[in-house]
Amino acid sequence: MAITSYLEDRIVSGVITNRDDIIASLKDAGFDVPRAGQNYVTALDPESGERWRLKGRIYDTGWTRAAEYHRETESQVGGGRQGDGGRDPERADAARG
Repeated sequence: MAITSYLEDRIVSGVITNRDDIIASLKDAGFDVPRAGQNYVTALDPESGERWRLKGRIYDTGWTRAAEYHRETESQVGGGRQGDGGRDPERADAARG
Protein backbone atom coordinates (compact mmCIF):
# COMPACT_ATOMS: atom_id res chain seq x y z
CA MET A 1 0.00 0.00 0.00
CA ALA A 2 1.32 3.45 -0.88
CA ILE A 3 0.69 4.87 2.61
CA THR A 4 2.78 2.18 4.30
CA SER A 5 5.55 2.56 1.70
CA TYR A 6 5.61 6.31 2.36
CA LEU A 7 5.86 5.70 6.11
CA GLU A 8 8.53 3.00 5.72
CA ASP A 9 10.66 5.41 3.66
CA ARG A 10 10.38 7.94 6.47
CA ILE A 11 11.32 5.27 9.02
CA VAL A 12 14.42 4.31 7.03
CA SER A 13 15.45 7.96 6.70
CA GLY A 14 15.06 8.46 10.46
CA VAL A 15 12.18 10.94 10.33
CA ILE A 16 9.84 8.46 12.07
CA THR A 17 11.06 6.89 15.30
CA ASN A 18 7.81 5.84 17.01
CA ARG A 19 4.08 5.53 16.51
CA ASP A 20 3.42 9.16 17.44
CA ASP A 21 5.71 10.15 14.57
CA ILE A 22 3.70 7.86 12.26
CA ILE A 23 0.49 9.63 13.21
CA ALA A 24 2.13 13.05 12.81
CA SER A 25 3.46 12.04 9.37
CA LEU A 26 0.00 10.93 8.28
CA LYS A 27 -1.43 14.27 9.36
CA ASP A 28 1.40 16.15 7.64
CA ALA A 29 0.54 14.24 4.44
CA GLY A 30 -3.04 15.52 4.66
CA PHE A 31 -4.78 12.55 6.26
CA ASP A 32 -6.99 12.64 9.33
CA VAL A 33 -6.44 9.96 11.97
CA PRO A 34 -9.87 9.37 13.51
CA ARG A 35 -8.88 6.19 15.37
CA ALA A 36 -5.78 4.54 16.72
CA GLY A 37 -6.21 1.22 18.48
CA GLN A 38 -3.67 -1.03 20.17
CA ASN A 39 -2.45 -2.52 16.87
CA TYR A 40 -3.79 -0.30 14.11
CA VAL A 41 -4.17 3.28 12.92
CA THR A 42 -7.04 4.48 10.75
CA ALA A 43 -6.12 7.01 8.06
CA LEU A 44 -8.92 9.06 6.51
CA ASP A 45 -8.66 11.05 3.29
CA PRO A 46 -10.75 14.13 4.13
CA GLU A 47 -11.40 14.93 0.46
CA SER A 48 -12.78 11.57 -0.64
CA GLY A 49 -13.93 10.21 2.71
CA GLU A 50 -12.02 7.00 1.99
CA ARG A 51 -10.41 5.39 5.01
CA TRP A 52 -7.82 2.69 5.51
CA ARG A 53 -7.14 0.60 8.61
CA LEU A 54 -3.38 0.32 8.72
CA LYS A 55 -2.17 -2.81 10.49
CA GLY A 56 1.24 -4.28 11.10
CA ARG A 57 4.04 -4.08 13.62
CA ILE A 58 4.82 -0.41 12.94
CA TYR A 59 1.26 0.56 13.90
CA ASP A 60 1.39 -1.09 17.36
CA THR A 61 1.26 1.29 20.33
CA GLY A 62 4.68 0.36 21.68
CA TRP A 63 6.54 0.28 18.36
CA THR A 64 9.80 2.21 18.10
CA ARG A 65 12.41 2.37 15.37
CA ALA A 66 15.14 1.46 17.86
CA ALA A 67 13.30 -1.66 19.04
CA GLU A 68 12.66 -2.70 15.43
CA TYR A 69 16.32 -2.26 14.58
CA HIS A 70 17.30 -4.32 17.63
CA ARG A 71 14.77 -7.01 16.71
CA GLU A 72 16.06 -7.22 13.11
CA THR A 73 19.69 -7.34 14.25
CA GLU A 74 18.93 -10.15 16.70
CA SER A 75 17.14 -12.20 14.07
CA GLN A 76 20.04 -11.80 11.64
CA VAL A 77 22.63 -12.91 14.20
CA GLY A 78 20.52 -15.74 15.58
CA GLY A 79 19.41 -14.08 18.79
CA GLY A 80 21.16 -16.57 21.00
CA ARG A 81 17.97 -17.77 22.68
CA GLN A 82 17.19 -21.45 22.75
CA GLY A 83 14.39 -22.51 20.42
CA ASP A 84 14.67 -19.57 18.06
CA GLY A 85 17.50 -20.83 15.87
CA GLY A 86 20.19 -19.35 18.10
CA ARG A 87 23.36 -21.21 18.97
CA ASP A 88 23.21 -23.71 21.82
CA PRO A 89 26.42 -25.75 22.18
CA GLU A 90 24.82 -28.36 24.46
CA ARG A 91 22.05 -29.11 21.96
CA ALA A 92 24.59 -29.21 19.13
CA ASP A 93 26.72 -31.76 21.03
CA ALA A 94 23.64 -33.85 21.83
CA ALA A 95 22.60 -33.80 18.17
CA ARG A 96 26.04 -34.93 17.08
CA GLY A 97 25.97 -37.82 19.60
